[in-house]
Amino acid sequence: MKILQVTPFFAESYGGTERYSYFLSNALADKGHDVEVYTSRLYKGIYNPRLRPNLLVHRYVTLGSVWKINPLAIILPALIWNASEYDVIHAHSFLYFTSNQVALAKIYRSYFNMRTPPVLLQIHGGIGIPKELKISRYKKTIKRIYDNTVGSMTIHAADAILTMSQIEKEQILENFKVDENQILILPNAVLDETLELARFKKLDYEKDVFTLIYAGDLEPWKAVDDLIAALKIVRKKIDNIELMIVGEGTQKKKLEKMARGLPVWFTGYLPHKQALIRIAEANAFVMPSIWEGLPTVILEAMAAKTPVISTSVGAIPEIVKDEETGLLVKPANPQSLAEAIYKLWKNQDLAEKIASKSYNMIKRKYTFNRIARYAEHIYRHMMNSK
Repeated sequence: MKILQVTPFFAESYGGTERYSYFLSNALADKGHDVEVYTSRLYKGIYNPRLRPNLLVHRYVTLGSVWKINPLAIILPALIWNASEYDVIHAHSFLYFTSNQVALAKIYRSYFNMRTPPVLLQIHGGIGIPKELKISRYKKTIKRIYDNTVGSMTIHAADAILTMSQIEKEQILENFKVDENQILILPNAVLDETLELARFKKLDYEKDVFTLIYAGDLEPWKAVDDLIAALKIVRKKIDNIELMIVGEGTQKKKLEKMARGLPVWFTGYLPHKQALIRIAEANAFVMPSIWEGLPTVILEAMAAKTPVISTSVGAIPEIVKDEETGLLVKPANPQSLAEAIYKLWKNQDLAEKIASKSYNMIKRKYTFNRIARYAEHIYRHMMNSK
């Protein structure tokens, strides 16, 4: 097959959506498919268009970005004129300008009776607006308007909607009038090599400082301020504790100010492999978000045998089962976070059970080699039914 992936960014060092498209593209290329990628020029590495003989990356002129997360890459002309070259088009997230242009190109080509391959739109969270999200009324209004106009157009232009989880499927059905049979589940995943990090895992709390880690964007919906607040609470019971925060974002200065005088280390941006090593070295990974889909980084922590503490938002409860494959807490509740951290610190047997069960689950169900096979099946099904 000749497959086109459309994504706002394309590199292993960005957020979950971008890493997913990067690793899936590489896994599909490994299986012998010809894969091309349309993406923005906002890239932190050395630009190499052909990553391998059958994986070609096109980086288009980009007129900045909206709120530093949505690149304004101009890909519409290429989509209009080149779409017929591909067997399938797989766009990532309905929130991005790149996916909006996939929808516009499909509408344009359909109007002029031009052949268009099946268009699949993968949702990576972002459905609706959680009441706990602390953003301005202006931004909430913009999001509602977007969902009811451009977002709805982007979703309804797709031939199939791919979701990461069952709960994400339910959110789509609740917020958009989509035929349930049009929605297919293609889960998140980790690289097979990430599982190798587990060999170096140790959970000896008596000798070392108890290290918490967060890795991800520093944005309002990630609620890292709740994690810092939880650290203040739990320090009353645990002396030898520290928190490492990996990532960048608009909230960084605010969080640094909040963390003054606390054992909190901001590493800034780290290359993906370095971030994974830090996660593997930590005693617990904490996800305090109030708005998520199915975060890649939680799966990566599980693959590294690092116990996960997470809020029960989005699809997270589908993989994090309380006291089985992690600890679940209420969102926007630093006290609950602090109690979970203390529970894990106090009970090393529980931590080891969680680490083992979550690792085995990832190995069995959530590797990119397995997910690429699911994607192949979906692509062929869509091609045959088009």
